[in-house]
Amino acid sequence: MSAATPEQIQQLLDGLATQPDLLETFKKALGLEKKKEVFHPKTYSRLEKFSGEDSQWQEWVFNLIMTTKKVSKEVGEAMERIILECGTKLEMTIVKGIVKDDGIMNKYGAEMFAILCELTGGEANAVVRGVNNKGLGHCGFCAFYALNHRFNPKTPARTLQFLHLVVNPPKVKDVRLLPKAIEDWEARRAKLGTEFGETLSDNMSTAIFTSMLPLDLQEMVFQSQGAEAVKYDIIRDKVVTVASRRIQMSQPTPMDIGEVNGEQYGPENYWGYGKGQELENGEGEIDLVKGQGKGTQCYRCSGYGHMARDCATEKGQPKGQGKGDYGKGKGDYGKGKGDYGKGEKGKGKGTDRV
Repeated sequence: MSAATPEQIQQLLDGLATQPDLLETFKKALGLEKKKEVFHPKTYSRLEKFSGEDSQWQEWVFNLIMTTKKVSKEVGEAMERIILECGTKLEMTIVKGIVKDDGIMNKYGAEMFAILCELTGGEANAVVRGVNNKGLGHCGFCAFYALNHRFNPKTPARTLQFLHLVVNPPKVKDVRLLPKAIEDWEARRAKLGTEFGETLSDNMSTAIFTSMLPLDLQEMVFQSQGAEAVKYDIIRDKVVTVASRRIQMSQPTPMDIGEVNGEQYGPENYWGYGKGQELENGEGEIDLVKGQGKGTQCYRCSGYGHMARDCATEKGQPKGQGKGDYGKGKGDYGKGKGDYGKGEKGKGKGTDRV
């Protein structure tokens, strides 16, 4: 008996289209049944819970949709349509009209409801569980619609609030913060168009963008704009290039880094001596401290830069300081005890010894 050709199998499947149960049994026998995509319990293990903080909504819902698309692209796209078309009323017919596929709702509705219950807490979890109390059953798509209605409403007041945020960005004073500020503003501008249906022209975008720049960059934008039409992307690229160059110039240079790390002097130390050539017994350091770099000290006048034999001070008028033969304190000619101390020759002064 010869094997059936693909054309014959297809004809048989078409003939069983009016008998779903028999068709499903036939597909199982031939291994033609399409496997259901299942969300593994660890699929959302790295996703944090959403407790109802408005500041966390955008990041949380973005991560939720991206993670869902890894398993089922159709479910992720349905959730994106719910975000864009979410209104003020929560009804099953409205949700079905947005999803546009009853098969997806029947296949993944209960599973998505359980996932949203695990990924929410506090007020957000109460919103998810409230869907069942409203007679919508355990439908994950209806629960996601309810979360959008509560934490991302498309009311006129919220539209005006978000539009005001886009049109009046904070002024950036530090050029190092400019790239991040531009990225954040462009994300808000894109959201204004996709979620609120408001788009900004190139002239309006450029004017708002320029208002957030430092004064010197504003002047650069005004002077560089010629008679041609305003193009936001071109002006933005010029500003980002100048800002990046300034940020790079403000970074420490290799010379500065070497000075900080003590590598400026190479193999020699700070005083100019090579390794192992430091003066013994600290002679160099003592001379530097005692004479402050002035040279040899004279024992006759206590000055620096010459010796006693070259001193211009008259003999017999030594100025002793400190210990020694001619210094103050103990010694032959100093104050205090000694041959020429207090006594016959008077106080402190003695005869010169040449």
